[in-house]
Amino acid sequence: MKRAILAMVCVVLTCGLALEAEAAEIVGVTRVGADAPVLVGQRVELDVRLSKSYAHPFDPAEVTVEAKVDGGGGGSLTLRAFWFQDFDTTIDDQGREILTPKGVPGFRLRFRPIDVMMLPVMTVTATDADGSASLAVDFASVEPGGSAAPPFVRLAQGPVPGFVRGGVPWVPFGANVCWSGAGGTNDIARWYDQMKAAGLEWSRLWMTRSDGTTLEWKDGDDGGDYAGVGTYNLKAAWRIDRILQLAEERGISLQLVIQQHSQFECSQWSSWADNPWNVANGGPCATSMEFFTNPDVVKGFDARMAYIVARYADSPAIMAWELWNEVDLIQGYDSQVVAAWSHGRVTNLRKADPYGHLVTTSFAMPAFDDQDWGSADWDYVQLHDYLQPYFDALPLFAPRLRAFGKPVVLGEFGIDTQGQVNLADKDGTHLVNATILAVLSGYTGGAMSWWWDNYLEPNLLWAPLGKVAAHLRDLGAASVVGPLDDATVQFVGTVEGGVVPDDHAVEVRAARTTDGALVWLHDAGSDVGRADTWAPVTHAGVVIDVAGVVPDGSACRGLLVECDPRGECQAVAESPTADDLAGGCIRIQASGFQRDLLVAVHCLGAVAGDDDGTGDAGAAGEDVGIGGDVDAATDRPGADDVPAIDSTGLDPAADPGEGPDVEPRHSHGCSASF
Repeated sequence: MKRAILAMVCVVLTCGLALEAEAAEIVGVTRVGADAPVLVGQRVELDVRLSKSYAHPFDPAEVTVEAKVDGGGGGSLTLRAFWFQDFDTTIDDQGREILTPKGVPGFRLRFRPIDVMMLPVMTVTATDADGSASLAVDFASVEPGGSAAPPFVRLAQGPVPGFVRGGVPWVPFGANVCWSGAGGTNDIARWYDQMKAAGLEWSRLWMTRSDGTTLEWKDGDDGGDYAGVGTYNLKAAWRIDRILQLAEERGISLQLVIQQHSQFECSQWSSWADNPWNVANGGPCATSMEFFTNPDVVKGFDARMAYIVARYADSPAIMAWELWNEVDLIQGYDSQVVAAWSHGRVTNLRKADPYGHLVTTSFAMPAFDDQDWGSADWDYVQLHDYLQPYFDALPLFAPRLRAFGKPVVLGEFGIDTQGQVNLADKDGTHLVNATILAVLSGYTGGAMSWWWDNYLEPNLLWAPLGKVAAHLRDLGAASVVGPLDDATVQFVGTVEGGVVPDDHAVEVRAARTTDGALVWLHDAGSDVGRADTWAPVTHAGVVIDVAGVVPDGSACRGLLVECDPRGECQAVAESPTADDLAGGCIRIQASGFQRDLLVAVHCLGAVAGDDDGTGDAGAAGEDVGIGGDVDAATDRPGADDVPAIDSTGLDPAADPGEGPDVEPRHSHGCSASF
């Protein structure tokens, strides 16, 4: 089979009339870093050399370099090249990252084939004021051997909003790591290593001046590498390159935040005085809101987005483009103006992005009526929450946000905006609890802590977050349909020696899943802010009824997991049932637990030929196994056993965001006890 690039010197083709002598020529196209066959899911990077140099290679009006890829299936794809400088990274004796230019700058093209039919022919074209020239580049056919499915995060198909990653259902659990310290990308590498070790797979990354990752900033900043509007800092661009590579190698998906409020006029942490768009720095904007209306600024933002897409879009580490962080904190914020601006920018972004990344944004205030989450611009909804009574706030906000019928992520979380209350919680109890509460309230994934460098790392809190996330994944977080209200989850009594139901010692939260329910019995006294003298209490004999979740004629199995405030969990029981399964209710009898108890109930439809609906043709009263396919890692029903979801007759307006029931369910009578 032919190798990836066979011909580096090809006949120069003309576009239209014969080229004039001044027009640029493409003098070479070389594959970077590899000469092996092109594999599905793997990056192809090309170094493109021209016969001319340009004063402003970032300006598409001065020069553009593009490639047209003709796929074997008859389709075509246009890719844009970007101006590139490579760097070496070292650390000085004060722990600061030092970047040193390596090689000479030039244009680069990046491409990641996502199926075996792509890439047999590529034509590279350079265009400037004097004309254009093209060069045919010969590729071998793409070979299998990389990803079996496109490695990007996509929306899950079906009635329950969620995500898939690499074609597999995926629930995001992680924490914010939005910028580095003096160690630069080496700091990011250390934090990502800690995340990977804990099993955390989701984060956010700001393109910000805080660590030199925004492309444009005030002239002379970053040792002179920033040069105002329209010139991109190649050190900053390289830093993003390395961070995306670090994330990809560690299996971490990122929301790449393009713009944030603090670069503009706002009440706290404003850097408007150094913003290159500010008239005080030679920019075009007298006020921050002119960023959204000045046609030259809008054009410049689109040009920057085109560069970002050209350089980074092939990376599967990018979960989504996050257009703004908390745009509503800008002084003079006008929701209608920003919504109109966003619509135009997202439209252009989707046209430019050949890989179809998800797109989202974020707001600071829970003023949902002023936020255009219903727009097709946004693939999923995001909440930032710093309210101290989070046990009330998260379930309160969830129905409003889930009503848009999209996944809802808790992108920033804390229990005070300044961080002091959070920092006092050395065990991370509020993060563990909020992660469980978020899943049971119908959010897609856990609570994303904001303080990664001065809280998570020094207190070793990556591990507790990772542990509780792993248990939630195993217990069925990906199958949560929505929360169950108080009418369907009730204390019904205790046995001798148990707690009194109305003393609020135990709180109960529950969610319906596609094959049963996920229930959380929470020791209210173990929450953040507990007294220094607090000691665990054993809750014995708690009895909970969860009604309306068992499909008619099903067999169910419950898995009980006990957790402490640091996310340390262990399975304490697994109980098949042999009860009469005609009532549609689950009764949970907790014989004794401390702190928290998670109960996952998985129900299977009756096996054909059963007389008693238990899924077991044996004698009545015998223990009932779950039958069918069992996932050995979690000993719970496999995907093939989950009852099919029938959306017939679903009225989204009457039941926004909830999704349909799995099977006909009963609202009374307890059929299964655990």
